[in-house]
Amino acid sequence: MVWAERIKPMPLDPGSVPTLACDLGMFSRAGVELKINEFLGSPDAMAAFRTGQAHIAHLQLPEAIRLAAETDRPAKVFWASRMGKMAGMLVSTSSIWGVDELKGKRFGIGAEGDFWDPIISKMLSSNGIERGEITWVKGLDPSERADMLLSGKIDATFVTMQTYMSKLAGKGEIRLLLDDEAMKEFVIRSEFLVAVASDTLIEESPDALATITKTLMRAARLFSEDSESWVEAASKRRPDVPRDSIRRQWQYFQRDWPVNGDIDTKRFRLIFQKLRSEGGIAKSGELPIDRWVTTRFEELALKELGVHPS
Repeated sequence: MVWAERIKPMPLDPGSVPTLACDLGMFSRAGVELKINEFLGSPDAMAAFRTGQAHIAHLQLPEAIRLAAETDRPAKVFWASRMGKMAGMLVSTSSIWGVDELKGKRFGIGAEGDFWDPIISKMLSSNGIERGEITWVKGLDPSERADMLLSGKIDATFVTMQTYMSKLAGKGEIRLLLDDEAMKEFVIRSEFLVAVASDTLIEESPDALATITKTLMRAARLFSEDSESWVEAASKRRPDVPRDSIRRQWQYFQRDWPVNGDIDTKRFRLIFQKLRSEGGIAKSGELPIDRWVTTRFEELALKELGVHPS
């Protein structure tokens, strides 16, 4: 079975649970052979899912909603983890003092059409800048964007909190142009990373999905309770980041591990409504919550493992 990750390299946050659980052999020991395929951005991960090259896609919630709304291959969210409070930040070289100075500058991005694409367009437009007035440096993963910013090969980019902390924090040559608070007007907050499976897979392989969900929950509990187990596994996967920095990442995200799974149908509905009201998804037709979310597998895992107290 193939699991499509929307980003590479692996993020140093609770979104790392599936990849590290696989690295540690936890799925194999549970009786499921799961392969993690990393993609440069959600569009490629979603394309792999649509064409059947991946059985499961790990996406931000708005992307999963758009995928589930498609009629060609009905799908549902079966696992979720919270992303924490930080949505992202706009950073630049220290020679740039404001967003209005980005005109004509080199802006590092990942795959066109990914989660950041509409956010970037909205941010630029609100500052009177057309996309054609930016020099785009495309196809960069988050780590590459941070490294190229530090080396002066690009002038600005968006980064998540974990990339900022592991690569850019405390660097005098970097300026924070827009922090999380300032980003609120541009971002439909995802809040959740979710795993999506096709309706066909849910119907034909429920035992495998139940095992995957239970293993994800076990791994989240291991990493929540034993920081060194996560630091050790993450260090092997991300040798480009100093171990002390990885350890600080665990401290920042220590309350965000999905120890009980994080599907929250009430919050999901609100995010769906906001996405629809702001034009992030077509307004025609209805998409009731049970059409694109199943709580069945998290509930089964909790029944067997019990509710974690944290």
